[in-house]
Amino acid sequence: MAVTPSAFGPKPQFFLAPGVPASGYKLFSYVSPSVGTKQNTYTDYTGMTANPNPIVLDSNGYTPDGYFFTIGETYTVLFTIPTDTDPPTS
Repeated sequence: MAVTPSAFGPKPQFFLAPGVPASGYKLFSYVSPSVGTKQNTYTDYTGMTANPNPIVLDSNGYTPDGYFFTIGETYTVLFTIPTDTDPPTS
């Protein structure tokens, strides 16, 4: 399977405000344009290992592993608060 770094980069970092990392926040990935069917993202360029869905950001707001999308697939990515449920409600 061919993968490419996400639009956010291969190992993105997320912030709540300048200098405030989004520690513990979640990234959910779905088949676009819905939020009903989850879609895998991958830890590296090989596309061999799927990330958990949702991904929980580390204490510095980074994805724990890489963040790669399948080429030719479309994604809806939801960035949610740490306490959100699956599926997200906020």
